[in-house]
Amino acid sequence: MKQEQWWGDFLSSTPTVDVATHTITLAAGTGKVTMVDESTAVPDRPLEGTPWRLDGIVDGQTASSVPTGVTALVQFGGGTLDVAGCNNYRATYTITGDALSISPLHVTGDVHPCPTTGDALDQMLQKVLHGTVTYAIDGDRLTLSNGSAALTFQGMLRM
Repeated sequence: MKQEQWWGDFLSSTPTVDVATHTITLAAGTGKVTMVDESTAVPDRPLEGTPWRLDGIVDGQTASSVPTGVTALVQFGGGTLDVAGCNNYRATYTITGDALSISPLHVTGDVHPCPTTGDALDQMLQKVLHGTVTYAIDGDRLTLSNGSAALTFQGMLRM
């Protein structure tokens, strides 16, 4: 409530407005508010070197979140894609524009039996992460698409 009162008082005091390339600053008395556009506040993370945590799955017309208790991470770097799901996978890739050419995933280490939800997720990872895959990054969000299937990820600070 105090914040709303302050904001109302601030705006009714006819603050000055300064518009710059990526910011708008409102100033009145000793108060000042600076707003930045989304691309400045949350700049695009790089595809390579950023650990990406899976948080959405699209298969045809069906979109869903990742099942509770299931985690999948991907990281691109130096032409190698590492995938940590129910099992761990590795593949090679090349980048051409907004497309990735990904070799078939192969299991690294021992194969573990997956719970039903983990098995379905591993199958979806394999379905999307091979062949020609388009990618788009918007701030800390990555979308990987292969035909009618797509995976969405949240960028993390470290894996």
